Amino acid sequence: MLFIVLLLVAIGDVVSISSPITPFTSYRYSTELEKGVAHLWWTIDNGAKDITFELHMKTTGWIALGISPGGGMEGADIGVGWVDTEGKVHFQSGTNVIIYAYGLTDPVGDINYHQNRRGSRMIPLQSYANPPTENKFTGLDYFEFRLNNYAVPSNDTTYHCKVYKAPARYSRKRHAIAHKTMIDLNNVDLVHHLVLYECDQTVKFDDNNLPDGVCDDYYREFSHCLSNTATVWAVGGEEIVEFPTEAGYPVGGDFGIKYYVIEMHYNNPKLIPNRRDNTGIRFYIGKELRQYDLGYLAFGTSSNALALTIPPKVDQFTVDSFCPSEFSKGDEFATRCVYNTMNKNEVTLGGQRTTDEMCSQIFTYYPRVKDLYGCFSMNHPDAWQAIRNRVSNNFNNTEMLDWIKNIEWTPTVAAQWQEFYNDALRMVIYSAVNNTKSEILAALPKYKDLPIKSCQTKSI
Repeated sequence: MLFIVLLLVAIGDVVSISSPITPFTSYRYSTELEKGVAHLWWTIDNGAKDITFELHMKTTGWIALGISPGGGMEGADIGVGWVDTEGKVHFQSGTNVIIYAYGLTDPVGDINYHQNRRGSRMIPLQSYANPPTENKFTGLDYFEFRLNNYAVPSNDTTYHCKVYKAPARYSRKRHAIAHKTMIDLNNVDLVHHLVLYECDQTVKFDDNNLPDGVCDDYYREFSHCLSNTATVWAVGGEEIVEFPTEAGYPVGGDFGIKYYVIEMHYNNPKLIPNRRDNTGIRFYIGKELRQYDLGYLAFGTSSNALALTIPPKVDQFTVDSFCPSEFSKGDEFATRCVYNTMNKNEVTLGGQRTTDEMCSQIFTYYPRVKDLYGCFSMNHPDAWQAIRNRVSNNFNNTEMLDWIKNIEWTPTVAAQWQEFYNDALRMVIYSAVNNTKSEILAALPKYKDLPIKSCQTKSI
């Protein structure tokens, strides 16, 4: 158990924040929760078992900071700026969801509702690495891909894709050493995530008419560009990411990638109209070529009900993914997602909306391996037929979804569902542009989590 000490500072009208007031003491970690609005510092003392936060917020009203199990107020430990509260709180290791909110005035009586003046960030409080500031890369060459005043649809969920041509000015290979995600400040409430993909090296486009539109509407055009991740950002992610000193992301010269796609996910549950977006990503180019090329690996499950069907009112439901050594000779990869659905009354399915669920892990690695992109799994259709006591080979996805939604989720049924997920026949898909392979995995191998050991060498 850790005890929390919380310092909250409300700041009046200033031109900018980050932050105009010096913290009351020195801290080990800091991050800007919301650009120009909220800055957080913290230090953890494991010996004394306490954690000290200091939050600066641009407002003259009340402010609040909390640690949340899922990003909302329910079940969160919250400190409010205008009251002096004392109490012990439970604090777990790992990634924590920090939530914050503020009002424009101090309350009279009960706290007034914060409206949209709130936010959240997923931060591993005990292992946070302070990101560099943009000043570190001043003077370096860079290239960027940005939307151009894109009209965001007034729909609940939109996936927008746009093709970009790789910069042509690098006649010899160079290394990007960092990247900056530039979220349009007018749309921080709508942008859920951004994925930059590499297109297949053989794909050809009309450079004067590059595909640009809702991803599903142009699936044929984008189909050769949505397998290999070049980088990713999601809500709670850092604005600037710096790569390891011995590796860089390749660009130019003999590097074969000539086109990229940005996939934007907009979450607009209030159906807000007339928004224009200029979000994008910038890569900073190092002055020297580094030792290794850097790549990305994606693991987890597919984002559909065949892969993810999570019962409600469950304290812990685990979904394991496994990639055998055929994917990367000599290596096996095991990843796991753990869900708590105690606040859910209905089943949660895999899908693309923010109200759906995903199980994805993206890793940066080096040295980069050709045609090594990602590995995903899902329960095989035969497994779904078996649990429904069906013998027909004609699998019907709509019938299966109707069957799932009509299940009465008692604790016994939920426990049986976990056993089904543990033992089900799986389909494993190795993701590579124009070279996608699949195989059947009869059962998950029995393995144990390895003890965490600190890396003592940079050699490979």
